Amino acid sequence: MAATFAAKRLSKIHQSLPPGITLVSADDFKDWQMDIQVLDPNPIYLNQTFRLRFRFSNNYPIGTHLPVPRR
Repeated sequence: MAATFAAKRLSKIHQSLPPGITLVSADDFKDWQMDIQVLDPNPIYLNQTFRLRFRFSNNYPIGTHLPVPRR
């Protein structure tokens, strides 16, 4: 069930992502990485890119699927 649900989400992601968001990797349905580039003119974050890593449990979509900070 988790893989089927994640596959549907991934299909939607491939169709359209907002400006500044890039799918870096989604080789399986358990670990995805995305880059988010700051497009706001705020000088603190201007032109910076942040990578988010999402790990999905076997229970996905039930349960949590929080971003995992990079260490």
